[in-house]
Amino acid sequence: KKKKKKLGRNNNRLRAMSNPDFANAFHLFAGPKGYLNGPESVSALQALGLNPSKPLGDKVTLDQFTASASGMSGTEHSGDDALLDALRLFDKNGTGTLPAKEFANFAKVLGNGLNDQEIQQLMAHANGGLLDYEDLAKRICGKKK
Repeated sequence: KKKKKKLGRNNNRLRAMSNPDFANAFHLFAGPKGYLNGPESVSALQALGLNPSKPLGDKVTLDQFTASASGMSGTEHSGDDALLDALRLFDKNGTGTLPAKEFANFAKVLGNGLNDQEIQQLMAHANGGLLDYEDLAKRICGKKK
């Protein structure tokens, strides 16, 4: 009979690698400081579709964030909601909007750069340089109002 090897402290890091959304949300909200404060931890968890009952604490590390996120239940999402959840990750202030130029840069950095025509179409939907990402997700998924 073979014994299973315990993963110990590295288990959270392995979970973060197996669920890159956790690590992406953490790094997006933590920024260069490398940790999340209480309100940032709530925002990052909510961006992942999770329902935190309270902030995780001050100076939350990636390992702490991943362990907490892995143990939480979230809301059920359809496939179309995945795009909305992804866009919500970039809405740090919870306004429901994203700067259009910043969104185009995100797409480029993440390897899905937009061509000139797509950027022009994106800007045409921007109101004062801002995109309503719920409307954007509906348009992308073919559910125009």
